Amino acid sequence: MAQMLTIPEVVNLLRVPETTIRRWMQQGELPCTIRNGKPVVNKATLISWAEAKHLRLGSSALGKKGNLVTNNLLAALELGGTHYGLKGEDRDAVLRHLPGQMQLNKISPQKLETLLLERESQSSTALGKGVAVPHPRYPLPIPKSQSRVDVFFLSSPVEWDAPDRQPVHTLFLLLSAESSHHLKILSQIAGLLRQAGVEDFLQQAPPQDELLDYIQARTSH
Repeated sequence: MAQMLTIPEVVNLLRVPETTIRRWMQQGELPCTIRNGKPVVNKATLISWAEAKHLRLGSSALGKKGNLVTNNLLAALELGGTHYGLKGEDRDAVLRHLPGQMQLNKISPQKLETLLLERESQSSTALGKGVAVPHPRYPLPIPKSQSRVDVFFLSSPVEWDAPDRQPVHTLFLLLSAESSHHLKILSQIAGLLRQAGVEDFLQQAPPQDELLDYIQARTSH
């Protein structure tokens, strides 16, 4: 299960006043969700966010060797969203419909559509096993803390020129702020797909909470 932190626990990790934490949440600066009427923060998301903000963390957020324990993919998924029933009779049609299902702040839907189609024209972003990772060719001018991955489950599989020739049913849309972060997330997605049972799980188009818990269990070490 994804580890969710209450406000007092976030205060303990970040070592800043509770009023500051609440202000960051209200301003949308610190990603959080509401559970049982109270704001909570995914620990992996918090660590990645704090790292991008150059904030020092308490010892409970550190590994045995004092290194940050972070899950780049999980944090990016928390910032993105999970979308169902994306339509399109072929790859380009899917990519044209995709931006309209997202809430975008730093880039217009039209611009994102252009960037995705441009990247796909260079080479297919399909990884195999029914999954593709569409993304712009270059990092976007956004803070690292706002790098995101949105998951799209297609209404029906489409051909994507995949290496295994299987049609694509799931997209991991990657919008990243820098190349190194992009490569870390892409590596985690590729590693996830090498694990047994992942393809069958994704074909079920699971609810977002189940998806995040499943991915965390298979990408956290």
